[in-house]
Amino acid sequence: MGIASGRPRFEAELALRRFRLRPYFDGVVTLNECEAEENRISLSTGKRPELSKPRPYSLLKIVQG
Repeated sequence: MGIASGRPRFEAELALRRFRLRPYFDGVVTLNECEAEENRISLSTGKRPELSKPRPYSLLKIVQG
């Protein structure tokens, strides 16, 4: 299972650790990964895409592993 969260990684990991849920999830994609990919694309193309929710980027990234 995986989690696609629109929250920053720190907040998502905090909740998963607090409730002892982290071992149940293989992958976690957060706002941080979306922003990093937006920056990467922006540097290579000169255009800044919007990849955070409701865009499917997070879900596709989880499926890819």
